[in-house]
Amino acid sequence: MLKRALLLLAFAHPTVAADNELPKPLQFIEKQGGEVVDSYAAPAGVTGYIVDFRGNALTVYLSEDKQYLFTGKMLDAAGRDMGKEKLDEYIRGP
Repeated sequence: MLKRALLLLAFAHPTVAADNELPKPLQFIEKQGGEVVDSYAAPAGVTGYIVDFRGNALTVYLSEDKQYLFTGKMLDAAGRDMGKEKLDEYIRGP
């Protein structure tokens, strides 16, 4: 019984680690010196991220298929910046 439980844990661990890995476009940002500090749900099936890039915070957006990264502001039809509130929260701090 103990042997079976240990075997299950051994195989479960890599799966958990793989689920926590950042998508490749965000890994690229980290390799360039950026730090992904927060994420949030954004419209149109994309996920927004706050990235601190060498002391400069900015928003980036990852496509639903996690293959494409977009930088800059995401504006709605009224011109509202969809990431401004999250970015401001990060800049202001706790």
